[in-house]
Amino acid sequence: MAEVEYVKLSTKEGKERWANQSTIGGGAQGPQGYQGSQGSQGSQGSQGSQGHQGYTGNQGDTGSQGATGPQGTQGQMGTGMTWRGPWEFDFNYVRGDAVSYNGKSYIAEQASLNKDPSTETAYWTMFSDTGAQGPQGVQGTQGDRGYQGDQGEQGTQGVQGNQGVQGAVGAGMVWMGEWANDYNYLAGNAVSYDGASYICVVNNINKQPDTELAYWNMFSDSGATGPQGATGPQGSTGETGPQGQIGTTGNTGSQGPQGATGSTGPQGSTGSTGPQGSSGPQCYQGSPGVTAGTGTPSGGSDGDVYYQY
Repeated sequence: MAEVEYVKLSTKEGKERWANQSTIGGGAQGPQGYQGSQGSQGSQGSQGSQGHQGYTGNQGDTGSQGATGPQGTQGQMGTGMTWRGPWEFDFNYVRGDAVSYNGKSYIAEQASLNKDPSTETAYWTMFSDTGAQGPQGVQGTQGDRGYQGDQGEQGTQGVQGNQGVQGAVGAGMVWMGEWANDYNYLAGNAVSYDGASYICVVNNINKQPDTELAYWNMFSDSGATGPQGATGPQGSTGETGPQGQIGTTGNTGSQGPQGATGSTGPQGSTGSTGPQGSSGPQCYQGSPGVTAGTGTPSGGSDGDVYYQY
């Protein structure tokens, strides 16, 4: 392979021109050729297809709160409302009066007399309507039996009615005494329960008369308690009863607190001199002792020993 060498030819209009030549076995460099004419402009290319829509950008930060606007003009003074209760046709209402009528509330727009709030809309404006009826509540437990009320005054006797048709032959009433929950009662059986009297209308067992009204009809209720009677006279004193048996001995009580120390009693008289006692036993004489002291010894007995300190 031949070695290639590039040679700078010239610089024209700011452009450098280079050529290559072979330095081994190549011919001499020829003269520079003329610059060719500029080529014609090419036709415009067709429009490219539309690109895919870009992804939605992230939401920008919330802007700062704007300045407070100017204060509005003061509104007109409202009319005070005066509650009058249920509407009355013979009352002189004035503007601002409020009433209730057929479960709704109205306010008077102008003075009026005997103007029905539900129809006279030029005089009244409804501001509260009756709410829809709520669902039926759960049935509450049966309350306690109330006290018997006072007997009402006897009414005037009504006009005698026409004689009714002959009824069917009824079952005779059989008195069974106090109601028992384990007895099979038949229609026509009568019982007493809690001071009232009931008659059985449908055969049953363990159907409490005062609550099971499909099985029992009350035909006699307990009467009201009468006034307390006067105190009777004091009875005579009865005979003394026999003495009761002796009861068992009770438990020993706890020890009481120690009593206070009593005062010193008087000194007793001197007793008589007792008899002289008998002589004690004879003791043996001991050996000579040892004498101790200071200075020159003196005195003493034969056999004594002296220690000087």
